[in-house]
Amino acid sequence: MMRSILCTTVLATMLTVAVRAQDDPPAPPKTPDPQIAKDVAEFKKLVADKQMSKDLEARAHLGKWVQSYETMHPKDQAAVVDVLADVLLRAKQRPPEKIELYDAAAVALSRMGKNGAKVLKDAFNHPRFGKSDWVGLRSRLIAALGQTQDMNYWNFILDTALRDPEDQIMAKAGEALGNYEKADIKVRREIVKKLLKRFVEIHNQSRTESLDDPVAETRKRTYAAIADPWNTTLAKLSGQAFRSPQDWERWWNNHKDDNWDKG
Repeated sequence: MMRSILCTTVLATMLTVAVRAQDDPPAPPKTPDPQIAKDVAEFKKLVADKQMSKDLEARAHLGKWVQSYETMHPKDQAAVVDVLADVLLRAKQRPPEKIELYDAAAVALSRMGKNGAKVLKDAFNHPRFGKSDWVGLRSRLIAALGQTQDMNYWNFILDTALRDPEDQIMAKAGEALGNYEKADIKVRREIVKKLLKRFVEIHNQSRTESLDDPVAETRKRTYAAIADPWNTTLAKLSGQAFRSPQDWERWWNNHKDDNWDKG
């Protein structure tokens, strides 16, 4: 009997240690990995190709870096983020029809925490992407920024959703805010309040029937672009499931101060 109890105790202890080992993240390496330095150097050479014909080879490095990023030495993490920042902000600019490397860099940076988030915000704001040809890329950059879930940038993403002149970017920024569904209720409440106010405003402006009202025509296009992604985000943040600004507004007026997380 005593032996059985002892064995059970030992087994329980071993299982506890095993569970803790699975839950605890591995300790970062004590020194940088020389292979990562070599890979970064090779990546730079590929990106620097004047004909931009090596971009596909350069992209092959990104998946490997994303998979190992969390277990890298901090200096290796910094080196990888810096070289991706070079791609977006300093290397020879790719033409708008050849931006696969930019897209891949944005996806990779979205998996690289606060360091990746800063680069994504800087790229979104960079003058080299200021013309209308770059609206598609900028919409993907703001989406990637939201995927980082970095709490330093929800306000920036919200302001972009509310104020950007491009419908596509408004739509993607509103969608990106849905990544903050696990944020503190105060943050979610602030996002819902401001996003809903703008949602109602755009919807109301779009309902004018006058054929010569340019504002109404513009707002109809804007509302068509944002309706689905903004509805989805409002649902994620609030736990509700409405599909029209009026229904959302009625719910907000009655429940804005409730504890939305209470079942």
